[in-house]
Amino acid sequence: MWQEVFITVLQKIPWENLLVRRRSDTERLEQLAMLMNSIPKAEVRSPIAPQETSKTKPQSLPEASRLPTTEETIEELRHRLGKELYRMELDLISGGRIAGRPCDCLGKKHTLGLEATAEELMSYEKEPVYSEIITWLRTHEAEFEPTEIGKREPDYYRGLAPEVRNFRKKVMGTESLSAMLSPKQKEEVKERALAAINAKLG
Repeated sequence: MWQEVFITVLQKIPWENLLVRRRSDTERLEQLAMLMNSIPKAEVRSPIAPQETSKTKPQSLPEASRLPTTEETIEELRHRLGKELYRMELDLISGGRIAGRPCDCLGKKHTLGLEATAEELMSYEKEPVYSEIITWLRTHEAEFEPTEIGKREPDYYRGLAPEVRNFRKKVMGTESLSAMLSPKQKEEVKERALAAINAKLG
């Protein structure tokens, strides 16, 4: 029985800890240093600078880099002013009314576009008609509010329409409505007209 107890005790003894000498931390570091020194040192190469990618400028559209000329700008502004004047002319002919009742179609929110375009044109060319339009608008602005329109007969406003038509003639050089079309719009009108003629002939 004592033999069994002796064997059991022997089995529980950690022989590997007793037989193998543990290295101290200092010894471990020394061994690591020796290993590191025994490895041949690789050539120290200067780090390769990453190749700079060529910064290509985004390709712009052909027309994007070219600003409109002064002549093109003036022509566009004249077309805008002509259209605004024609719209006002129509509102005056209707007596400043829609369905027989006074409307805000002649009010400040509509005349501001006229005034702003005329002022912008004044910065490009010294045509007296632009200042005449601004003066005329300021003279009549109080009469263009719906409450004031209701106090006057429609004929009063119809009487103002020829003055606006005259402004439009001075701005566009003609009373013809086709003058208010841009070159592109004129081309489109011609194409539609030709298409209509060809449809009738065909």
